[in-house]
Amino acid sequence: MTDRALIQLAYGTVMLPLLQCEDEHLRVAMKPVCEMLGVDWKNQKRKLLSKRLLAERLGFRLLLAENTDGLAKDSYSIRVDRIVAYIDSLNPRMLAAKGNHAAADWVERKHEEWDSVRAGLRRPKNVILPPG
Repeated sequence: MTDRALIQLAYGTVMLPLLQCEDEHLRVAMKPVCEMLGVDWKNQKRKLLSKRLLAERLGFRLLLAENTDGLAKDSYSIRVDRIVAYIDSLNPRMLAAKGNHAAADWVERKHEEWDSVRAGLRRPKNVILPPG
């Protein structure tokens, strides 16, 4: 089943198909997300293919999809619920070094926003964390 969904980020808007996969997770194509943020798709694909744990955490998968001509094409996708984790893995300094200052500033603001949310979370009283 393929439904269309509007994935909105404060930085931009991309119309992406949601793909219901055999493992019950919804996934979206990774390339358009990278392109919207000005991230080099080939480098990101290489990174995710070489870092197995990161790829597994993001639910990174190769899916075969049909293009507008009805021909099969490769589409690397990630779980919808892991897009924030992916953006959190981006290095804003690298984006700025490649001249993409608007995306770098946006990613940096998101990192700060998410860090403040994490810092504000309270640990339940009955949870004991290991030392260190």
